[in-house]
Amino acid sequence: MYVKIIATIIIAFCFSIHCFGQTNNKIKKAYIGISAGSTMFTGSEFTLGYIVPGYMNGLNSNTGETLSLNPGGVGLTINLIDAGYFFGKNWGVSLKWQGGAHVLQRSNEEFINTFGALMIGPVYTVPVSPKLNIDAKARVGRMYMGSEYEYNGNGILITAMTDYSKVGVEFGISLRYHFASKWSWLNNMEFQKQFVDRNLFQISRINLSTGIGFRF
Repeated sequence: MYVKIIATIIIAFCFSIHCFGQTNNKIKKAYIGISAGSTMFTGSEFTLGYIVPGYMNGLNSNTGETLSLNPGGVGLTINLIDAGYFFGKNWGVSLKWQGGAHVLQRSNEEFINTFGALMIGPVYTVPVSPKLNIDAKARVGRMYMGSEYEYNGNGILITAMTDYSKVGVEFGISLRYHFASKWSWLNNMEFQKQFVDRNLFQISRINLSTGIGFRF
């Protein structure tokens, strides 16, 4: 169901951009692109990890604890859709479809944390010069996060999984440098917070990404 919703939103967004471009080719009010970079996990009220029964009884006595994602952990993120549409000189709407992951490995252990988001919200742009815009964005949408832990050693296989999908918010700043008439260099810095269990469990991260966008 989520795939159909994502596809519908993307098609509608691209269609509106195309229609605007057909009616007004001189003024470029929209862009769509792709960007990638790093993400830093800034924490939650609970460590993202696992307590495995029997783990401390000889399964891996050298490490003392299982792998877990702690504040400061760095991973990779990619914005498959990084887009914006401006109704006037300053105000518009922005859309993002994002995915990312943290991968931790040690000895016979592996911990993989994946996340994704489909978000939309208002954007306010400031044209610093004909070639440079600074955007301030606020978005809300559906965010997903899942983790998987695996221990495989001494003839023993232990696995554990978690899965969260709840609403989240994002605040960010972007710099768009227009190096050609229809192309822009995108640079984003964003703070995200996902509300997993009301106000008791909140996951947050900081994303830094860069990419390229096509202007309409």
